[in-house]
Amino acid sequence: MNNDYNSKSAQELADGLALYLKQGYINPLYINCDCEDEGAEEAGFYLDALSVRDPDLSCDFRKRIMESPVISNDYFKSQCMEYLLLSSDKYREYVIQYLSGHYDVLPVSVLQKAMFYFYCAKRDPDDNDVVPDSLIVKLKSRYHAVKDNKDVMAYELTELKETCDDFYVAYPSP
Repeated sequence: MNNDYNSKSAQELADGLALYLKQGYINPLYINCDCEDEGAEEAGFYLDALSVRDPDLSCDFRKRIMESPVISNDYFKSQCMEYLLLSSDKYREYVIQYLSGHYDVLPVSVLQKAMFYFYCAKRDPDDNDVVPDSLIVKLKSRYHAVKDNKDVMAYELTELKETCDDFYVAYPSP
């Protein structure tokens, strides 16, 4: 099995990621016993290799993964979102719109990464990003809905609460 992702062409990487979006895995023979989701792990390798060859195409696949109903790995989706937030302004703008439109169903990992990014951006004197007040309100609203949800694991809530406490300091309620 060839796991040298850097030797693959941009087209081979894109074809593999298209398969991942369609079926949730690229290579059915890819196995990593130390990984909960081999499909996401391999897709991450493909995305990283593609980002060197065609950064915009890599970002486009990350957007599609975030939006995909086939992909159920919320942590992987949050990693894709984080990459987009750290990319160019057009992708950051996309994520802000995505978060605003989907705030009421954001999983814990996505909510936490979003709050952490905006907390860091607020503290960075060189970051001129303007976060819409409406998004801040929506993220806070989602946090309150999540923290009262009995189905959320305690460890997720603990990590989210720590991030949320910092977020509230950066964006106090009026």
